[in-house]
Amino acid sequence: MSGGSDGTLRLWLYTQGILLHTQQLHAGDTSPNVLSLSFSAKDSVAAVVVEGVQEVQLYTVDQQTRTIASSQSIPFGSEGSQLIGARFSPDGILFAFGRAPSVVQFERKDGQYVDMGETDLLKVMGQVAAEGTKEEVEKALKAVSLESIRKLGNDEHQAKEAAWKEKKKQKQN
Repeated sequence: MSGGSDGTLRLWLYTQGILLHTQQLHAGDTSPNVLSLSFSAKDSVAAVVVEGVQEVQLYTVDQQTRTIASSQSIPFGSEGSQLIGARFSPDGILFAFGRAPSVVQFERKDGQYVDMGETDLLKVMGQVAAEGTKEEVEKALKAVSLESIRKLGNDEHQAKEAAWKEKKKQKQN
């Protein structure tokens, strides 16, 4: 499967270089440019993120007819966060990445992906680093802003300082 700046998603018989099906992407008034494409072999679903569109577009691949059909659009509602990518884990969980940074987790229930809320950015980054391509890792790393790194450092520092104060208090008693 491939997608690019031509506004299409394409299904290929890659071993022979044969194009099986082409699906037009949804992008509203803009020319669709694919920022992210991830496929879940578990559910035969592709997650597509198009530049300028604040939703993850899901397309089902019919293995029998070798076609692609739009199946669900998931709004990415993280306030102030621009959607930049989506990725399936090996067990079929979908993660959507924003620039704020935020990572929202979606799980499949009754044939639809359901928003499970924001998730631990570092856990997802570790999974992407372990299983993703170089491009996916670079894209995910760009989602981590300097501000989020500072916040993580401040949180860790505050936790260490609180533990030190507690220890000092216990020694005084």
